[in-house]
Order: sequence, then structure tokens, then C-alpha cells
Amino acid sequence: MKIFKLLIYTLFFFLNICGQAQNIFSYGNSTVSKEEFLKAFQKNNADKHPSAQAYNEYLELYIRFKLKVKAAYDLKMDTLTNQKAELNDFRNQVAVSYLNDETSFQNLVQEAFTRSQKDIHLAHIFIALDSAGGTTPANSDSKDTTRAWKIALTIYNQLQKGADFAKLASSYSSDASAQSNGGDIGYITLFTLPYVLENLAYSTPVGTFSKPFLSRTGYHIFKNIRERKAAGKMKAAQLVFVFSPDTLSKPKSMTKQKADSVYKLLSQGASFNEMVDRFSDDINAKATHGEMPEFGVGSFDSQFEILLFALDKNGAFTQPILTPGGYYIIKRLGQSPVNSDPQNDSAMNVLRQLVRNDSRMEVARRALLQKMYKLTGFKKTALPESTLLSFTENSFGNKKTIPLPGISNKTIVFSFPKQKADVDDFIKFVQNGRYIQNGKLVPAALTQFEETTVQEYYRIHLDEYNADFAAQLKEFKEGNLLFEIMQHNIWDKASADSSGLKTFYENNKNKYWWNASADAIIFSSADSATAVDLKGNLEKNLTGWRDIVTSYQARAQADSGRFELAQLPLRQQTPAPNLLTKPLRISDDSSTSFIHIIKLYPEKQPRNFEDAKGFVLNDYQDYLENKWIAHLKKKYAVKINEPVFQSLLKSP
Repeated sequence: MKIFKLLIYTLFFFLNICGQAQNIFSYGNSTVSKEEFLKAFQKNNADKHPSAQAYNEYLELYIRFKLKVKAAYDLKMDTLTNQKAELNDFRNQVAVSYLNDETSFQNLVQEAFTRSQKDIHLAHIFIALDSAGGTTPANSDSKDTTRAWKIALTIYNQLQKGADFAKLASSYSSDASAQSNGGDIGYITLFTLPYVLENLAYSTPVGTFSKPFLSRTGYHIFKNIRERKAAGKMKAAQLVFVFSPDTLSKPKSMTKQKADSVYKLLSQGASFNEMVDRFSDDINAKATHGEMPEFGVGSFDSQFEILLFALDKNGAFTQPILTPGGYYIIKRLGQSPVNSDPQNDSAMNVLRQLVRNDSRMEVARRALLQKMYKLTGFKKTALPESTLLSFTENSFGNKKTIPLPGISNKTIVFSFPKQKADVDDFIKFVQNGRYIQNGKLVPAALTQFEETTVQEYYRIHLDEYNADFAAQLKEFKEGNLLFEIMQHNIWDKASADSSGLKTFYENNKNKYWWNASADAIIFSSADSATAVDLKGNLEKNLTGWRDIVTSYQARAQADSGRFELAQLPLRQQTPAPNLLTKPLRISDDSSTSFIHIIKLYPEKQPRNFEDAKGFVLNDYQDYLENKWIAHLKKKYAVKINEPVFQSLLKSP
């Protein structure tokens, strides 16, 4: 038994030592891990091979930072109203970016990029649920769906035996156009179809057909006829020759003759713009020369589109194309290829925005929601759903409440580790969301209640589930606390301590000197033309410089005082009393400046208290801070773990 206890003690001691081994320093009863220190260091140091001096200097800075924050916590500054409000505002702002499943979103973007690289020539057989006796999956009974399924299955079985896809489409498809085109819907590309059907198209290999797929409206069977490199988008102009669908054959023939005549002229070198202006039936043609908005795959009838994308160079034009509305001659003006470089940030940002605004984002939303259910520890009780819904319905209107066994307003519906939702919560949700219609509860009410509550619980406890968010929140909180305690203990104290400042100045007079300096006025303007004009006016009346500068309003400024010569924009101009220097362009901000030197002090001189006050205040704050840090280091004993710190210096 003693040996067993000894082993347990030894194991505990070893684990404790290992746990401490990666702490780079401790202060009081708190510790900082090597990982935390490195993360902070790398965020503030871009050097890929930092020196030992850089690590040592940052270690001292980080120790001081942690001591100040610890002191702020001990003073309960984190409970101050302004601190809590600012942290809450920051939390709400940042949380938005974490309430999306970034992994699922990035997967969708990558999928969209891959699909955007090719177009698919597709044929389609569609069996609508209403044609089989039903309406939609949500409203049809199982018999209706079964009848539609049987038709789709019959077609699929015939396809497997080698039946012609076009003939089956003509015979069975609910799409009326299939009778004439055999189900050929032309080329499709990314975003052409609803996402669920896009998935079906892009998962069907070339030369094969898909299994029947059930959407909200019916069953779909796709055939992948062929694939090509993505055609991108086209700019084109059109010549339009219109006739009404009910026009007699003779007038139609006249329209064709007109279109053929214009085509002949174009073939002989006539100007397309001139032909548009003279002959096009498009009422807007003259203003635009027939130019069409840029279009991509899936914008027009498939046969029409095939002819357009067959134009292989700018300036090429089609023969007259017959459509139900008339004849069209299309001229290619330009073609924009699809982005094929995943490193093209501009193009990828456009794609990300398109994905974000597309229905496929529902996939990412559902993925995150399922993740939320799991992470939050959501647990549903055994309360029957029908009982809950009946009880809730009875709670509304003028109905007399019917007692139901096993349920009351306080019965728990579902729970999380730190929160419970009861029947009362559900009733309030239903009431606020108007989920009661004609005395009946909307079927989706309970699902909406669950999802809304899960999302809110996840948002409130986000820092428990997301380490990056928790780190960002902690960084903001500690930064705010640092500012608060520095304001309280150092900055305000130094500014208010006038006698302390003067005493500090008297004890350190020898630090505050004027190097070679001058009483001067610095004139500056946003552009050199204004500077030259201003200088010309000043040369006429230098004593009235204030009024002259004011007359330029915001285009010119002036700053007077005593300046060290090194601060003045002289650039090889020798300073002298009463000198008005040449205008010089300042590269830092693209402004132009020049100086009027009033009096010159060529020798080094001591600064009086007023002249040195800014420097004195800064040094006095440093003095107070160092004195305070020395006190904090005694209060919260700092111990550096040298082996861990030395390991940083050996890291590659």
C-alpha cells in the first residue's frame, strides 16, 4: 500500500512539474505559458530570427503589462460600468464574424471556384409532382410522391437499358420545351441552377445520366452530354428584326428578307453600328448601337446561346437567328474569361460575396447549427411534442384551458448545462413571433424556438467554444484595463501633481536643453502653388501674417514658437534672423512648407520649466510608473522559468 501511495505521489509530482515546465514566468499566483508569450511576441515583432535582446526586452514589457492588469483586477476595475459596456459592445461586434461556420463557407467557396472552371452541356427530364397526381413534397401525400417516383423510375430503368434520352424526354418530361429539344437545356455553369440541382449536374460524369432526384417540385434526371472550359462572359451588340408570333407567313418572309439583306451588307464590310441605326427594330438601338448588357452561360435559350458562344473572335457576327419574336444578328464585342487563379484576391473576393449571397449559404448555416447543438450540450426532455403543442394552443384565445397530464407552464422543454427552457418560454416565443394563425400553432414554431434558443445560448457562451474568440476578447479586456489603471495611477496623477512636476524638474534640470534653435513661424499648405502664392503675399506684409493665413482658410496653416533647428524644414538653407525660406515639399504628407525665422539661438541653452514641461511630464510619468512596477514586483513575486525562456533562444 505504501509503494502504491509513493507511485501515485511520484506521478502527481511529475505531472505537476511537466505542467509548470512550459510556463515562462509566474507572478503572484498567476502564470504565463510559453505559448501565450510567443503569440504576443510574434504579434509585435516581425523579425523571423529575433535576437536574445529582443526576447529579453519583450519579456520585461510583458511582465510589466501582466502586473498592471493584475493590479487592475485586484481593484475590481473590470466591474466598472464603462469597462463592462465597452467589453460588451466589442463582444457583440466581433461575435458576428464567429457566428458563421467559416470552414463550411471556405469549402463552399473552393467548390464554387472549381465548378466555375467548366461549363456542362446538360439534358433534363423533369417529372412534376402535380403531373403525377401530387403538388409539392410538402403538400403531397405519400401516394402522390410514389406515383411520380414510379414514372421517374420507369424512365431511369429504360435509360439503363440503352433507351434514347431525347426520346424519353419528349415523351415523359413535364417541361413543354422537351418535346422540341429532347430535354437539351444547353450549357450550364456555376450559379445557373438552384444549388441542389447544380450539385446533381456537377456530380454526373460526362456521357452518363443521374438517378432520379426529388426536389420540392418533382423528380429530375440529368444527362451530362459534354463539358468544356468555362466560356466566361460576353459583350455583344444586336440587330433586331421583329415580327409578332401571330404574323402571317408572308410578313414573316419579308422580315427574313430584310435580315438576310442586312447580313449580306455586313458580310461585304458595312458598319455594324450604321446597320443598327438604320434597320434595327430595337427602340433603344440608336443610343447604344445595339450593345447588350454583358451576359454569361444560361442567360438565353440554349440553341441561341450556343450560336453566340461559337463566335470565336471580337467583331465576328452570326447569320440571322430565328426566334419566336423575330430575327437577330449578334456581333461579338469582347469576352471576359473566368478567373482561373485562386490567388487573385480581387476576383476571389467577388466570388466569396456571390457565394455569401447565394442559397448555398443555407448549407453552411445548417452545418453551424448542428455544431451549435452539439457544443452547447442541448438536451431535449421526454415531453411529447403533441402534448406541448396542444397545451400551447390552449393558452391562446378565449379557449378554456384543458388540463393535460404531465405538463404545466414550468415543465422543462429542453436544457443546456447553464440554462433551461420551459413551457412558459415557448409560449412567450410563440406570442412574440406570431406563430398562432386562426387559433392553430404554426408547425415550424417549435423548431424555430429550438434553433433560436440554441443560437442565442451559443452566442452568449461563444468564448467557451471558440479559443480564437476567447483570446480576442481577453486581449481587448486586458488592453482596456491597462488603459484604465494607467489613467488612474499614472497619467492623471502626474498631470495633477504640479508641485511634484516642478520638484522633478529641479532635480533633473541638466536633462532639459535647447539645442541650436530659433523663434520661427512655420507656414504650410497642401500644394506648392498655394505655398508660392502665400509666400508672395507674406513678402509684402510679413507683420500681418495671421490675417493673410486666415484668408486662405483651410488651404494654408501657420505654427509659431521656438523650434530646434533640426525640427525645421530647412534642407541646405542656412538659417538667419528675418529669413523667409524657400518652399519645400515634405515627402511624408505631400505638403509644402517654408519658414520665417525671427530670432536665432545658435548655441545650446537650458530649457526653463515651461519650455521643458512636455518632456518633464513624460519623464515624470515614467518615474512614477517604474516606482509603481517595483512595488508590484514585490507584491506579486515574479519568477522567470529560465530553462523555458532559454528554449526560445534555441528555437529555429
